[in-house]
Amino acid sequence: MAAANAGLGIEMDVRPAGDGTPVCFHDKTLDRMTAVSGPVSAKSAADLQATKLMGGGHIPLFSELLEIWPHDLPILVEMKIDGVTDPAEFAKSVASMVDQFSGKAAMMSFHEAAVEAIPGTIMQGQLIAARSAMGCDEFEAKLKRAVNSPVDYIALNIDDAEAGRDLPKPVVCWTVKQEKQRAILQDLGIAEIFEHLPIPLAADR
Repeated sequence: MAAANAGLGIEMDVRPAGDGTPVCFHDKTLDRMTAVSGPVSAKSAADLQATKLMGGGHIPLFSELLEIWPHDLPILVEMKIDGVTDPAEFAKSVASMVDQFSGKAAMMSFHEAAVEAIPGTIMQGQLIAARSAMGCDEFEAKLKRAVNSPVDYIALNIDDAEAGRDLPKPVVCWTVKQEKQRAILQDLGIAEIFEHLPIPLAADR
């Protein structure tokens, strides 16, 4: 809501609770952000709603976020696919909720099958892990597949920003944490996903 009050869009993560309900949570397990241990997928949506976050508040359902998010500001939804999650089925579940949201929304995932399952009514993006994590060959192959696929945009790690130069699709880079990284993306004409930077600096751009 701080982002919304500053007139900024947000990027956020959804993953399935044990009953398949999409919840807003980045990590695979609860350990880092709550006083509870174990995987998110082991808890029901009701249990997760009742789980308190370290910084205050509770783990929200994706539907809760959509209810309060301003329709004139963009929301970028990353689907987290791990464990026993069926990528296509989860993508369809999240997409059905996004389709009913009348605001500005887009979806993306590292998992290619999840991206392929996003309907054409929703802007879709292919996330590509860092070259340093994947290796050059796998990175280049996945980037080539993304360029030749129907996706609307490609999301790259900030360390791979140069690979986004002159691509035939729009590019966004994650995660910008320094002003010098922001300056690099400005020179390349690439959009940014940032965190831990003062909101007024971002709002001025």
